[in-house]
Amino acid sequence: MTTTRAMGGSWVAVPTPMHADGSVNYDGFAPLIDFHAENGTDAILLEGSAGEVAMLEPQERRQIIDRTAAYARDKLPAFYGVSCTTTRATLELTKYAEDQGAAGVILTVPMYSMPTQTAILDFLVTVATSTTLPVGIYNNPTRVHRNIDPATVAALHREAPNFVVDKEAAPSAAQLVDVLEQTNHEISVMACDNPGYGLFATAVAMGDGMANITGNLHPREMAYLSRGENAAADLGHWTRRFVDLLPLMRACYSLPNPVAVKAGLELLGFVVGPTRLPLQPMHGAKRDALSDLLDRYGLREAYGLRSAVASGA
Repeated sequence: MTTTRAMGGSWVAVPTPMHADGSVNYDGFAPLIDFHAENGTDAILLEGSAGEVAMLEPQERRQIIDRTAAYARDKLPAFYGVSCTTTRATLELTKYAEDQGAAGVILTVPMYSMPTQTAILDFLVTVATSTTLPVGIYNNPTRVHRNIDPATVAALHREAPNFVVDKEAAPSAAQLVDVLEQTNHEISVMACDNPGYGLFATAVAMGDGMANITGNLHPREMAYLSRGENAAADLGHWTRRFVDLLPLMRACYSLPNPVAVKAGLELLGFVVGPTRLPLQPMHGAKRDALSDLLDRYGLREAYGLRSAVASGA
């Protein structure tokens, strides 16, 4: 079966706001959702690596869906990471997200299991065909120690008509091209914005955009850079803006995700709080350098956030 490619642009993986004591600050999601809805982000991703999903309790994951799916519904699509360590738990969380009105779900290879490609496909098909929601996959072999091979992605495309988007964080532009070829570009293929992977230009020129974390701090610029029509209209201008944003992208990946992003959002005036152990907040010289970088890009002024910083909001 085939599906229609209809998704792209800038999909931003947002962090999970926390209180100072480490509990989830559910009210902190609304300002983040509004910020993205107002500044060109095409969709948001919740409960992924940027959302500290490995450190969230099962009831917290459900409560996040409760508090954000309805709020985001008329603003922009919200996709939720639903993979758990067991298939049963993944199926249950997928059903829960569907019942609460999520826009879609994202699947990763479950951590620690290190399955074969056949087992990966069976897992993905089992979950994807259990729901009517649009389903995406997030291929991140660095974190789960298993690549989702292009042939597996193509097989999932044939088996699950609601499989609509593949986010590639495998550090190989060749893999991204192979997925495009083997699926006849009938699904949306996006890439991670980690500049060390070198996927940005390929994903924008041949794919459908970027699933990114840099858009947490500069959503308008990531929205511009993530759209292929902008590169096609004036490649020289697009290239200059891409190169200019590289220092911010590198800063976002300078520590394990989402340490730097949370620090940047706090510096911009958003209340997202600390990371949970074993992650530790950015501090000292690294935080000072990030603050200077935000000043270089004029982000507080560009987004009207200086007053929020001053008031401590």
